Amino acid sequence: MIYFVPRFCDVNYLKFITWLMMIIRPKWRPSCLRPFNALHLQALTLRNLTQLRLPLDLPTTSIEGCPPSECSCAATPEDLDIDHEKPLAGTIPYYDQHVVIDTGEVNWPSRIEDSEEPNLAATLKGLIKNELYDSGTRRLITNSTFESEDKGFSGYLFPEFRRFEGIHSAEDIKTILIPAGKPSSSEVKVPIILICGHGQRDRRCGVIGPLLKGEFTKCFKAYEETLRRDLSHPSSNVGPRVALCSHIGGHAWAGNVIIYIPPSWTLDGRVSPLGGTGIWYGRVEPKHVKTIVHRTVFGGHIIKELFRGGIQRDFKAAEDLVQAN
Repeated sequence: MIYFVPRFCDVNYLKFITWLMMIIRPKWRPSCLRPFNALHLQALTLRNLTQLRLPLDLPTTSIEGCPPSECSCAATPEDLDIDHEKPLAGTIPYYDQHVVIDTGEVNWPSRIEDSEEPNLAATLKGLIKNELYDSGTRRLITNSTFESEDKGFSGYLFPEFRRFEGIHSAEDIKTILIPAGKPSSSEVKVPIILICGHGQRDRRCGVIGPLLKGEFTKCFKAYEETLRRDLSHPSSNVGPRVALCSHIGGHAWAGNVIIYIPPSWTLDGRVSPLGGTGIWYGRVEPKHVKTIVHRTVFGGHIIKELFRGGIQRDFKAAEDLVQAN
């Protein structure tokens, strides 16, 4: 069991800072003093659980690169100016829901909502801003290179682990955002790997993203052949899916990778310890991909050196913590 307890999470230290700020700015109140309700507990990121001093009872491991003498991975470009100094843990944006949209392309403008119509990202962001804004729910909306398999818009919802298809009208689009009215969707049963490859937003992601996608695709193809031979494996008919995605934050730590592992994903007949989570990694290089596939996707372990944070579907621990306080 590991605890991520940075200095600013010390209880006495937080009390002192709160007292000091309330003297300096009498109208200031920290968000933690606001009442909790069910909406706020709808989703908690592993980053926020860290700040709440909740122990992360998830298996971890250390990164292993390919031995130089055996490595056939693509070389990492040396001119990308990657930040190797700042700690990665806790650097993901806070979000409750991630909407991933199929576009079948990668040449998105710097702001995906500025691309030509039809543009589901622009429509969703407009609805959030003008009609369906809820201060208790934060959404991350990204495009992906996954191609639509049906007419209309399609994509994924996380951490619900649902795939939506056949979205046409404005009313259908609204159902993506309203919890009580989810669109016609199906359960996601295989891991979804998203790699930031938004070159028009930042060159670093545009360069390393496609290299990582190639390495993941190659590794998954090898694993899929093994899975197909193992007829007892519940996922033997299909392997994980991988795509490039638009801006997710943290260009300085490219390559940035999100691994969404469905609750039903099994390893050797047992549900993965990471089932129902979305794990964010940063500073990923091609030489790390084999270890990520082996240790995280098919091994159920978080790689400490690359871990930026994550989101999870099982919120019982967080609810118990709030009720106890």
